[in-house]
Amino acid sequence: MYMHFEQCPRHLLVCEKSNFANEKSRHGIHVQSHYFNYQVNMLIPECAVLPSELNALVNSFEKYYLVKNVPVYELVEQQFIDRFVKKGSVYALSYNTQIDQDNTVALLPTGTLILSVDKDTYEELGLEGKSSQYSHKAVMRYGKIYNI
Repeated sequence: MYMHFEQCPRHLLVCEKSNFANEKSRHGIHVQSHYFNYQVNMLIPECAVLPSELNALVNSFEKYYLVKNVPVYELVEQQFIDRFVKKGSVYALSYNTQIDQDNTVALLPTGTLILSVDKDTYEELGLEGKSSQYSHKAVMRYGKIYNI
């Protein structure tokens, strides 16, 4: 077997069929409860023009900004919390990171800060949190949730 194939990281892709018209559909729950998602793909078969309801939904999305290289400590400074977090107008997510490999952070509009870090960072920072095993047998990642 080729050596570079043995070194590829494991990942998980979950696909679920859903119908927006079905009240038992779980698509909303999946999107809202997986904080590190940054993209949702929708497949609409045989659709030349979006249905008006879906078009209205897509057009209702608010503007967003891509801000790079913001240290995590700035997300917990009092001035930032007062200006954005308390007003419920901020959602931050680590840019260009993979949750199963990289140190990642998410800040939700509810004021919840979620850290997902590797073992070395967890130990270096002296954090207390829960272990996350993903597909590894040994604990390689840790998560911590803060309410700011």
